[in-house]
Amino acid sequence: MIGTTTALGRRLAQSGATGALGRVLLVIGMVWAIASALLSSDVLAQTEDFAIDGDGPVMVIPVTGTIEPGLGHYLERSIIDAEGAGASAIVLDINTPGGRLDTVLEMRDVILDTEIPVIAFVNREAFSAGALITIASDQIWMTPGGVFGAATPVDGGGNTASEKTISAVRSTFRSTAEQQGRDPAIAEAMVDPAVEIDGL
Repeated sequence: MIGTTTALGRRLAQSGATGALGRVLLVIGMVWAIASALLSSDVLAQTEDFAIDGDGPVMVIPVTGTIEPGLGHYLERSIIDAEGAGASAIVLDINTPGGRLDTVLEMRDVILDTEIPVIAFVNREAFSAGALITIASDQIWMTPGGVFGAATPVDGGGNTASEKTISAVRSTFRSTAEQQGRDPAIAEAMVDPAVEIDGL
Protein backbone atom coordinates (compact mmCIF):
# COMPACT_ATOMS: atom_id res chain seq x y z
CA MET A 1 0.00 0.00 0.00
CA ILE A 2 2.85 2.42 0.80
CA GLY A 3 4.29 2.15 -2.70
CA THR A 4 1.04 2.96 -4.45
CA THR A 5 0.16 5.85 -2.16
CA THR A 6 3.63 7.31 -2.61
CA ALA A 7 3.09 7.15 -6.37
CA LEU A 8 -0.22 8.95 -5.88
CA GLY A 9 1.55 11.70 -3.96
CA ARG A 10 4.09 12.15 -6.76
CA ARG A 11 1.38 12.27 -9.40
CA LEU A 12 -0.64 14.77 -7.39
CA ALA A 13 2.40 16.99 -7.22
CA GLN A 14 2.59 17.01 -11.02
CA SER A 15 -0.96 18.39 -11.46
CA GLY A 16 -2.17 21.97 -11.45
CA ALA A 17 1.24 23.61 -11.38
CA THR A 18 0.74 25.95 -14.32
CA GLY A 19 -1.92 28.31 -12.90
CA ALA A 20 -1.61 31.48 -10.86
CA LEU A 21 0.41 31.55 -7.66
CA GLY A 22 -2.68 31.18 -5.48
CA ARG A 23 -3.77 28.08 -7.34
CA VAL A 24 -0.29 26.61 -7.12
CA LEU A 25 -0.19 27.15 -3.37
CA LEU A 26 -3.65 25.64 -3.00
CA VAL A 27 -2.66 22.56 -4.96
CA ILE A 28 0.58 22.19 -3.01
CA GLY A 29 -1.36 22.39 0.25
CA MET A 30 -3.84 19.76 -0.89
CA VAL A 31 -1.09 17.52 -2.19
CA TRP A 32 0.68 17.69 1.14
CA ALA A 33 -2.48 17.01 3.16
CA ILE A 34 -3.67 14.13 1.01
CA ALA A 35 -0.28 12.53 0.51
CA SER A 36 0.52 12.80 4.22
CA ALA A 37 -2.77 11.22 5.19
CA LEU A 38 -2.50 8.46 2.62
CA LEU A 39 1.00 7.62 3.81
CA SER A 40 -0.15 7.48 7.44
CA SER A 41 -0.55 4.03 8.94
CA ASP A 42 -3.83 5.25 10.41
CA VAL A 43 -5.50 6.09 7.12
CA LEU A 44 -8.63 4.11 6.37
CA ALA A 45 -9.29 2.70 2.89
CA GLN A 46 -11.95 0.54 1.38
CA THR A 47 -9.34 -1.75 -0.14
CA GLU A 48 -5.62 -2.26 -0.11
CA ASP A 49 -5.53 -2.82 -3.87
CA PHE A 50 -4.96 0.67 -5.21
CA ALA A 51 -3.20 1.75 -8.37
CA ILE A 52 -3.54 4.45 -11.00
CA ASP A 53 -3.18 3.54 -14.66
CA GLY A 54 -1.97 5.95 -17.31
CA ASP A 55 0.49 8.83 -17.44
CA GLY A 56 -1.94 11.72 -17.05
CA PRO A 57 -2.09 14.04 -14.05
CA VAL A 58 -4.14 13.40 -10.94
CA MET A 59 -6.59 16.26 -10.54
CA VAL A 60 -7.59 17.45 -7.05
CA ILE A 61 -11.10 18.93 -6.78
CA PRO A 62 -12.11 20.44 -3.43
CA VAL A 63 -15.68 19.73 -2.32
CA THR A 64 -15.93 21.91 0.76
CA GLY A 65 -18.65 23.85 2.50
CA THR A 66 -22.37 23.57 1.88
CA ILE A 67 -23.38 21.71 -1.27
CA GLU A 68 -25.30 24.17 -3.43
CA PRO A 69 -25.69 24.80 -7.19
CA GLY A 70 -22.47 26.79 -7.51
CA LEU A 71 -20.44 23.89 -6.09
CA GLY A 72 -22.29 21.45 -8.33
CA HIS A 73 -21.44 23.46 -11.45
CA TYR A 74 -17.83 23.75 -10.27
CA LEU A 75 -17.55 19.98 -9.91
CA GLU A 76 -19.02 19.40 -13.35
CA ARG A 77 -16.64 21.91 -14.99
CA SER A 78 -13.68 20.48 -13.11
CA ILE A 79 -14.42 16.94 -14.24
CA ILE A 80 -14.82 18.11 -17.83
CA ASP A 81 -11.44 19.85 -17.53
CA ALA A 82 -9.92 16.67 -16.10
CA GLU A 83 -11.26 14.66 -19.02
CA GLY A 84 -9.86 17.20 -21.46
CA ALA A 85 -6.48 17.05 -19.75
CA GLY A 86 -6.36 13.25 -19.98
CA ALA A 87 -6.27 12.87 -16.19
CA SER A 88 -5.50 9.43 -14.82
CA ALA A 89 -7.54 10.01 -11.66
CA ILE A 90 -9.61 12.58 -9.83
CA VAL A 91 -9.33 13.15 -6.07
CA LEU A 92 -12.32 14.77 -4.41
CA ASP A 93 -11.06 16.52 -1.27
CA ILE A 94 -14.30 16.39 0.74
CA ASN A 95 -15.21 18.33 3.86
CA THR A 96 -18.91 19.20 3.87
CA PRO A 97 -21.91 19.22 6.20
CA GLY A 98 -24.16 18.40 3.23
CA GLY A 99 -26.60 20.56 1.33
CA ARG A 100 -29.20 20.53 -1.41
CA LEU A 101 -30.60 17.24 -2.60
CA ASP A 102 -31.18 18.34 -6.20
CA THR A 103 -27.59 19.53 -6.49
CA VAL A 104 -26.02 16.40 -5.02
CA LEU A 105 -28.05 14.17 -7.34
CA GLU A 106 -26.53 16.03 -10.29
CA MET A 107 -23.05 15.75 -8.75
CA ARG A 108 -23.58 12.02 -8.20
CA ASP A 109 -24.46 11.55 -11.88
CA VAL A 110 -21.38 13.47 -13.04
CA ILE A 111 -19.14 11.32 -10.83
CA LEU A 112 -20.70 8.06 -12.00
CA ASP A 113 -20.66 9.09 -15.66
CA THR A 114 -16.97 9.93 -15.98
CA GLU A 115 -14.62 7.18 -17.11
CA ILE A 116 -11.81 8.63 -14.98
CA PRO A 117 -11.38 6.84 -11.63
CA VAL A 118 -12.72 9.08 -8.85
CA ILE A 119 -11.20 8.89 -5.37
CA ALA A 120 -13.16 10.34 -2.45
CA PHE A 121 -10.81 11.66 0.21
CA VAL A 122 -12.92 12.39 3.29
CA ASN A 123 -10.82 15.15 4.77
CA ARG A 124 -12.72 15.22 8.07
CA GLU A 125 -16.48 15.23 7.24
CA ALA A 126 -18.83 14.05 4.48
CA PHE A 127 -22.26 14.31 6.04
CA SER A 128 -25.68 14.12 4.41
CA ALA A 129 -25.32 14.96 0.70
CA GLY A 130 -21.56 14.58 1.07
CA ALA A 131 -22.06 10.93 1.93
CA LEU A 132 -23.71 10.31 -1.44
CA ILE A 133 -20.75 11.86 -3.27
CA THR A 134 -18.45 9.63 -1.25
CA ILE A 135 -20.40 6.45 -2.01
CA ALA A 136 -20.55 7.35 -5.72
CA SER A 137 -16.75 7.49 -5.96
CA ASP A 138 -14.66 4.53 -7.09
CA GLN A 139 -12.37 4.60 -4.04
CA ILE A 140 -12.91 5.93 -0.52
CA TRP A 141 -10.05 7.16 1.66
CA MET A 142 -10.48 8.83 5.04
CA THR A 143 -8.17 10.95 7.14
CA PRO A 144 -7.78 9.77 10.76
CA GLY A 145 -10.91 10.92 12.58
CA GLY A 146 -12.80 11.33 9.30
CA VAL A 147 -16.51 10.49 9.23
CA PHE A 148 -19.29 10.23 6.68
CA GLY A 149 -22.98 9.39 6.81
CA ALA A 150 -25.86 11.06 8.73
CA ALA A 151 -27.83 11.44 5.51
CA THR A 152 -31.44 11.56 6.73
CA PRO A 153 -33.06 14.27 4.57
CA VAL A 154 -34.60 17.32 6.24
CA ASP A 155 -37.02 20.01 5.05
CA GLY A 156 -36.41 23.74 4.88
CA GLY A 157 -37.20 24.07 8.57
CA GLY A 158 -34.62 21.51 9.61
CA ASN A 159 -37.21 18.85 10.41
CA THR A 160 -37.02 15.27 9.19
CA ALA A 161 -38.46 15.08 5.68
CA SER A 162 -41.56 13.13 4.73
CA GLU A 163 -41.47 9.35 4.52
CA LYS A 164 -41.86 9.65 0.75
CA THR A 165 -38.69 11.77 0.50
CA ILE A 166 -36.77 9.50 2.86
CA SER A 167 -37.79 6.49 0.77
CA ALA A 168 -36.62 8.16 -2.45
CA VAL A 169 -33.25 9.18 -0.98
CA ARG A 170 -32.81 5.75 0.59
CA SER A 171 -33.38 4.17 -2.82
CA THR A 172 -30.81 6.50 -4.39
CA PHE A 173 -28.20 5.62 -1.77
CA ARG A 174 -28.93 1.94 -2.25
CA SER A 175 -28.64 1.99 -6.05
CA THR A 176 -25.45 4.08 -5.88
CA ALA A 177 -23.85 1.64 -3.45
CA GLU A 178 -24.86 -1.31 -5.63
CA GLN A 179 -23.42 0.35 -8.74
CA GLN A 180 -20.08 0.80 -6.96
CA GLY A 181 -20.04 -2.69 -5.43
CA ARG A 182 -20.71 -1.54 -1.85
CA ASP A 183 -23.07 -2.89 0.79
CA PRO A 184 -26.46 -1.32 -0.02
CA ALA A 185 -27.85 -1.97 3.46
CA ILE A 186 -25.20 0.22 5.06
CA ALA A 187 -25.91 2.96 2.53
CA GLU A 188 -29.63 2.76 3.33
CA ALA A 189 -28.92 2.93 7.05
CA MET A 190 -27.17 6.27 6.53
CA VAL A 191 -30.49 7.67 5.32
CA ASP A 192 -33.09 5.82 7.38
CA PRO A 193 -32.53 5.30 11.13
CA ALA A 194 -35.07 2.47 11.03
CA VAL A 195 -32.62 0.31 9.07
CA GLU A 196 -30.61 -1.86 11.45
CA ILE A 197 -27.32 -3.51 10.53
CA ASP A 198 -26.20 -6.50 12.60
CA GLY A 199 -22.83 -5.88 14.16
CA LEU A 200 -22.87 -2.10 13.67
